[in-house]
Amino acid sequence: MPTQSAPRIIQTIKITRRRKLLFATVAVVVGLLLLEGLASMTFSGIELFNCWQHQPRVVDSRPEHHCQYDAELGWAGKPNVTIHNYYGEGSDFITNNLGMRGVTNYPHDHSKIRVVCVGDSFTVGYGVNGDDSFPSLLQASNKQIEVANLGQEGYSIGQNSLWLRRVTGEVDPDVVVCVWIVEDFRRLTRRTTSNGYGTPQFHVEDGQVVVSNTPVPQKLNAGASMPVDRAYFQAITKHSSLARGISILVPKAEVNPDDSALFIGLHIIMELREFLRSRDCELICVLSPTASDLFGTDDAIIYQSISVALSEHMSRIDIPYLDLKPAFQKHVDATRLFLPEEFHHYNESGNALVADTLNHELPRLSIRVFQASQTPSPGLP
Repeated sequence: MPTQSAPRIIQTIKITRRRKLLFATVAVVVGLLLLEGLASMTFSGIELFNCWQHQPRVVDSRPEHHCQYDAELGWAGKPNVTIHNYYGEGSDFITNNLGMRGVTNYPHDHSKIRVVCVGDSFTVGYGVNGDDSFPSLLQASNKQIEVANLGQEGYSIGQNSLWLRRVTGEVDPDVVVCVWIVEDFRRLTRRTTSNGYGTPQFHVEDGQVVVSNTPVPQKLNAGASMPVDRAYFQAITKHSSLARGISILVPKAEVNPDDSALFIGLHIIMELREFLRSRDCELICVLSPTASDLFGTDDAIIYQSISVALSEHMSRIDIPYLDLKPAFQKHVDATRLFLPEEFHHYNESGNALVADTLNHELPRLSIRVFQASQTPSPGLP
């Protein structure tokens, strides 16, 4: 019977040892991978549980008292509401037959220039009595005009546009003054508010504004969970190498969210201008600063960039534009123009500054309308 030579036997033993070492190495690697996967799944599960347990909940807020669900807008003002001492002693909140803040009902005959102020909670006069909101102060300071307050808390400029189109026939404006803050553009990309209202969504297709998510979903009840899809994704990628690898392969959006919101907003403004022109009405766009835009470095930089973009674009498409920030900066102590509450809305002095500035600038911004008026404008010196 043939036998193997000693060198061949030694070589066979070496090959066997190499195979065993290779198999052992592979087994260890596979075991470590499985262990890492199990650990990743465990930690990811813990993160997901924490996200679920601590996810934001719908909160109750002041607008609940004077707003109601609206299938097109998300929410809208309740008509003919009177809430005494709403913001404190002597600060009443009253709405008219269209759900707008104020006591004037529409339609009715008018011989004055009808100015409609459009905006969010800063326009509606959050925190102050109705007579101290800047639309009311604007009317009180100029007998040539009649002002309607079409502000609504939490609205994006898209919701502003939809509501204005709905009530234009009743309020019959000669001039529409849109007084917006930077946040009103960002709200175009949000689907749910902190108090549970859904919002219509706006995007641009082939140069046209398209509205989706309508009818808007019903309002979530107080205490319900808020959508936090992004938070769940981040929880998974935090501990999962596989998820991180996949996320690396997925192309990331290079567009700044503020740029995207501004892009949509500019298209909404252009379409709103054409709608108002068809009704022989002028559109004026105003950007107004919040406290953080005045006193916060990063927010001030963002505000400036958006103001420049708006100014350049409004000039190209022939829409009068006004930045209110210089008027605030000229004030001796701008910190005294804001309320001490969480969002630092304008107090009586802040509203008065906006009203005085608009009263002075309106004849310049809307020359055709004011020159056509029979009485001269009493704009401030």
